[in-house]
Amino acid sequence: MRDRKDRDGLVTSPVERNTTQALTPEHKDEVIWGSTRRISDDTLIRLTLRIINDGYRPGNVDCRVVKRTSGTFNKVHVVEFNSGKKYVIRVPRFGTKSSWKAEDAVALRSQALTMRFISQKTDLPIPQLIAYDTTHNNEIGHPYIIMTFLEGSRVCDVWDNEEFSPSLEMRRLKIIKSLAYTMTSLKNISFDLIGMLHFDSDENLVPRVGPRYEILQGSERSCGHGIRKHESRMYEPLKSSHDLFREMLANWWESRYRGESSIRRQRDRIYYQLLSIMVDCVPSAVSKQSRSPSSWETFVLAPPDFNWQNILVNDKGKVTGILDWDTVSTVSRFQGWAATPQWLAWDWDRNYNWVGDVGNSPLDFARYRQAYARFMKEALNGWETVDGMFTAKSHLLCWLMTALSRKEETKSFLEKIMSVTLPRVNFYRWLDRVSGRGWQRGEWEFLRGRLTEVFDCTVEGALL
Repeated sequence: MRDRKDRDGLVTSPVERNTTQALTPEHKDEVIWGSTRRISDDTLIRLTLRIINDGYRPGNVDCRVVKRTSGTFNKVHVVEFNSGKKYVIRVPRFGTKSSWKAEDAVALRSQALTMRFISQKTDLPIPQLIAYDTTHNNEIGHPYIIMTFLEGSRVCDVWDNEEFSPSLEMRRLKIIKSLAYTMTSLKNISFDLIGMLHFDSDENLVPRVGPRYEILQGSERSCGHGIRKHESRMYEPLKSSHDLFREMLANWWESRYRGESSIRRQRDRIYYQLLSIMVDCVPSAVSKQSRSPSSWETFVLAPPDFNWQNILVNDKGKVTGILDWDTVSTVSRFQGWAATPQWLAWDWDRNYNWVGDVGNSPLDFARYRQAYARFMKEALNGWETVDGMFTAKSHLLCWLMTALSRKEETKSFLEKIMSVTLPRVNFYRWLDRVSGRGWQRGEWEFLRGRLTEVFDCTVEGALL
């Protein structure tokens, strides 16, 4: 059947359903990790000694594997020398011979060298790159990155480790203040495209922005005993945030249309129209020095997973480490180094439900976001950059991107953003009315005006 486009310009031909095989519980761990979970201590130690040994001559060198953990996309091994020095060996989840792809290797090299580039250009406390290998031709038989070990407690282990009290509140404010000041270390680095950093040399680090790498959500599937595949893709670099949003919006519609009932399709169409209005309302992020219509937008670096499990602090709340730079690339300024950390916007997550615990209500999260924006402005102290302008509302723009990239978040985000845009209007009754009777005269334009106000980053507005 030939694809048809409706009046919104949407392709309305059915898309095949995903028929990937469901994982059985007994094979789940093997399917997820494959041979990466069977890397022995002996091979890890031999790899470490070959890479690190030069720094410990003369004398008797001894080391051991002291910790193994698993993240979403990596097996993490901590190796400690008898001197007390520790190193981290990260092995990608898709690093088995059956799963590893050329684009995965390109992404791992980019991550490793981007970390080295950041270390050379800033004082951001990130692990120092020691070595990397994108092949299987090494002691552990898998691609890896070796980096220094950073001391500190994860924010997720100290943020909520006691009942709410003035001392806990003070600790929280110290943490987010230190984090805001720490992130400004990236303020002098910018690029002219959205994409991954590519380097012609491992030592002479002159980056150029190239294709973007992405592991597609929900693409992993079982293909037999202990073998799993994933879909990763390279996208061309982009010149503007609006180009990125439009690309994401088109992908959202393509993934949503499954040939469901007419009622479901009509609701999806209203969702699409709402998301389209919001995309049009995303504020411009051209440089402050030149705001003419022909100005080029520039882009910055930021931790890809800017969340509390990846931020280390000492016992005084000072940030000692920023971890997990998988898939790092240049991003729009509203999701860059000045953006609000993810855990301060959990009240926008679809699974958030306040259970009455003091210090974790929606008003508390909004208060911490305001404090973080204030600390960021204070840390920049008049620095000529637009980045701090986005901090207070960065979570709204980032959650819009999440709603576009993760379809399970779409409905929840729209319900929440509409409760801000049209207070005291029941979102689902409004949705039923528009789905059944269509938009009223002037309603589209009114809603566009309200959403423009909500996303306007030049005014702080109410607690959002």
